[in-house]
This record gives sequence, C-alpha cells and structure tokens, in this order.
Amino acid sequence: MKELKRTDNQKFSEQEASEFLITEYNQSFEQMRHYHSTQNSLITFSLTGYIAVFTATFALYQSKSGGSIKYLFILLIFLLSFIVGLTILTAFVRNRIYFTIVAQQVNSIRNYFLCNSTLDFILYNKGYLRHDRPRNFNPISPYSIYIYVISLFNSSLLSSGIILLTHFIFQLAVGSSIIWGIVFGFVSFTIQLYMTIKCFKNKDKQRADDAVWGG
Repeated sequence: MKELKRTDNQKFSEQEASEFLITEYNQSFEQMRHYHSTQNSLITFSLTGYIAVFTATFALYQSKSGGSIKYLFILLIFLLSFIVGLTILTAFVRNRIYFTIVAQQVNSIRNYFLCNSTLDFILYNKGYLRHDRPRNFNPISPYSIYIYVISLFNSSLLSSGIILLTHFIFQLAVGSSIIWGIVFGFVSFTIQLYMTIKCFKNKDKQRADDAVWGG
C-alpha cells in the first residue's frame, strides 16, 4: 500500500483526526444501511422472479398446444433464469463483502474510541467491538441461509431444464430423466456453495483494498 503524505510533512492534529474518525464512523453507518437495503432488494427481486418463472413454466407445461416448440421455449426460460440466478447470487456475494468491510470499520472506530476514552462507558457498552467481525461467511446467519436458498432455486431451475431436455427432447424414460435432473441439480448446488464459501473465506484473509479491487 502506497502511503500518501502531506506535502508539508505535518501531522494532523488530534482534533482533526477525531473529527475525521467521527465523520468516517457516520458515513460507514450510512453505507451499512445502504448495503442492507440492497440485500433486501435482491432478496425480494429474486424470490419474486423465481416464483414467477416456476408459475409461468408450469402454466406453459399444462397448456394443450405448442408441441415440441413449447418444451423448447420452457427449456430456454429455465436456461436464461438459471443464468440470471447465478448473476443475482454473484451480486449478493459482492454486496456482502462491501457490507462486511464497512461493518468492521464501524467496529474498529467504536473500539478505538471506547478503549481510549476518559469515560468508563466501555464497562457498559453493548455494541460490537471486534474489528475483525463480522466475517463474510457464518454458516448459520440469515445471510448464509438465503445463499443456500438461492443456490437451491438455481439448482432447481437447472434440474428442471435437464429433466425437460432428456425426457421430451431426447426421449429418455421418465425415471432416467429424473435421475439426470437430480444429479445435475446436486452438482450445481454443491459448486455454487463451494465457490461462494471459498470466495468469502479468501476475502476474510485480505485487506479491504485487495478484497474489493484485487491484490
């Protein structure tokens, strides 16, 4: 990391530094709210989208007209929805990384001020103080649970597409098509979770600059 020095080689005063940290604290809190709001928007958008896709494809499947063209159209919907789902998962992961960085910044500033204060409020503090928390990944956090859910929905889209492809296009038996669908769905679910968790753990080991922009 390149250090940016003042041209006059002077240090900021304690008052100036304190004012900067207070501003940084407030701005970081605002960013936390922004990323939390983005998270909720992604959840709402994605769940609405998944429900719409499965409802629309089921309605098309039940339709009496269309023949093989109908199945190709449904297959295309599944494929495009799967790609969009992966994009949403990527955005969700990226948003989590941003949130974690600003949350750790808030904790760091709170820790610094309370541990170096003439007041004894540190004895009564109920706020977070660990500068290395939260982590990007906690297996039982609500955030992680949604990652499991979105990965499951994505896998269901792929699985449904494979079943449709193998049974109605390649004319495989229903049982064989279902098995292929389950296999592809399971592999897809596993890969999504593995890549997501690996990304989170790698980012946890990096400084904020490297985690966001790369080393």
